[in-house]
Amino acid sequence: MSRDSSLTGLRADHVGLIGRYFVRFSTRTGAGLMTVLLVLIVGLSIAAAFTVPLEATMSSSPDLGHTQGEAASAVDRVARSSDFAKIAESVTGSDAAQVKYLLQRQPALLSGILLVLLMAFPFLTCLGASNQTSGDIGSRGLRYLLLRTERPNIYLGRLAGTFLFLAASIALLMLLLAVYIGVKFNIYPALDLLGWTLQGFVALLLICLPYVAMCAWMSALLESAFGSLAICLLVTGFPIVFLKLVVSSSGGGRNAWIERALPWGWKYDLLSGDVQTRLLAYAAMLAFTALFTGIGLYAFRRRDL
Repeated sequence: MSRDSSLTGLRADHVGLIGRYFVRFSTRTGAGLMTVLLVLIVGLSIAAAFTVPLEATMSSSPDLGHTQGEAASAVDRVARSSDFAKIAESVTGSDAAQVKYLLQRQPALLSGILLVLLMAFPFLTCLGASNQTSGDIGSRGLRYLLLRTERPNIYLGRLAGTFLFLAASIALLMLLLAVYIGVKFNIYPALDLLGWTLQGFVALLLICLPYVAMCAWMSALLESAFGSLAICLLVTGFPIVFLKLVVSSSGGGRNAWIERALPWGWKYDLLSGDVQTRLLAYAAMLAFTALFTGIGLYAFRRRDL
């Protein structure tokens, strides 16, 4: 049986070197800084939608004869209430046990923020990962790298560097959220907040991973950075809308499993209170990543650079 030629010439040291250089290059370019700013701006804006009403309630509480801590606790009790649970259950499509886990067993404020972040990050990933190779393909800059290494090393090194750069941006966002919620509101035990922050960090990393691989695939097909961005956003958004229309027109919740044909359909399972469900979602994200990486690498090996 012949060896898969797509991996011919693969060297881990070359992949690591290219990945590290790409991370350093990203931090020094305007595109890289814009990615960090977009992650922080969008993430903090989503958080503000939850925290600003709470802050307003706390600021007005002394006039009503209550301390700010009492006001924060009262708002948190509302977030854990059955009415709010019904809203969360409708949005996420999760069962009552999962919603109870998110809102009662975990810090409810951070859970609400994470649920919205999981919807936003596939699109944010496209903004930060769409130009892995397309710009250099258009300028023919990759030809100089090909004198020193093989194509799989370039492709996988750029992919790894992009993911590490996004991971650092997500870590910064989650750190800011945890510190702000912990210091400003002081309604959750520090260990509970830290543990849920770490699990949320892993969930955001894993929802990004298959989309980074998909962007690497699209970037390898095109010679325009802007064209790659447009296609990545289209490939991310259109199947989501299409499958939702299919589900709604064929029985609603009974056919919700159809959405699991995409990484999008697994996103809320990444925060599941059931360990087996969560591990299955982790495995699904890794499987999508491997699939997109394999297809993209095959295309990159065969295109004219």
